[in-house]
Amino acid sequence: MFRLFCIYKNVGIEPAFLKKMEIKYKGKVYASDDEGGSDSCLPFKLLMDVLPRDQIPEVGTGPIFPLVIPAGERTMFLVLNENDEKTIQLLVDIFDNCEISVCYSSVYKEYWTVQNWKQPVECENCENVALLKPTVK
Repeated sequence: MFRLFCIYKNVGIEPAFLKKMEIKYKGKVYASDDEGGSDSCLPFKLLMDVLPRDQIPEVGTGPIFPLVIPAGERTMFLVLNENDEKTIQLLVDIFDNCEISVCYSSVYKEYWTVQNWKQPVECENCENVALLKPTVK
């Protein structure tokens, strides 16, 4: 099994509650709270939409929201069941061109958003708001 991306690491001293995730790719926003978002891996949903069926890799697992990460632990963004260089490069090319935003909270109901692996920014309760505003062309 090949682990492609690891973006969620809880470096705090308490659990982190990942509330929602949004991925923006080529102007389209994929959100964990969309219809069916709670029962499927969001990165895989994006791949199903943008790749031809024969190029979609076998995905072992990915985040399903909401998600709890214990202090000091991490969870994977996407885990592949194959170790094929061509597939890996294809996915790197896709996800390098994505804007990714994650909303999480502490046990004290403090909320943060993280966009594209930058420093977290404290915010109001972001559970029910769009993290990435869709662009209109």
